[in-house]
Amino acid sequence: MNFSEMAENVGLTVDEFVEIAHGFIEATQSDLLQLKAAMEASMPQQISATAHSIKGAALTFGFERMHAAALAVERHARANDLDSVPEAVQRIEMELGAIAFALREDGRVRL
Repeated sequence: MNFSEMAENVGLTVDEFVEIAHGFIEATQSDLLQLKAAMEASMPQQISATAHSIKGAALTFGFERMHAAALAVERHARANDLDSVPEAVQRIEMELGAIAFALREDGRVRL
């Protein structure tokens, strides 16, 4: 991931971007817990709302693949197609792991 380019796109220094991205990871981990609880309870409105939150944050940072996965979760939940939600949630988790790995590799933030 090119954090310099991503930072420039949102008007931040690289160090600012990386620090805020660390907070994004923590918030998204919490959102994923809520998302999974809503999935277990078969609550499509809550699934959609939580995915919407993840989607917006991912778009703000330029994490396009995570944005696409969250959009898929949101659309499936709105269509009450809960069988398709777990695969898209897994993609969100994979993207979050990739972002966290890239931040660790960058060395500016310890996760």
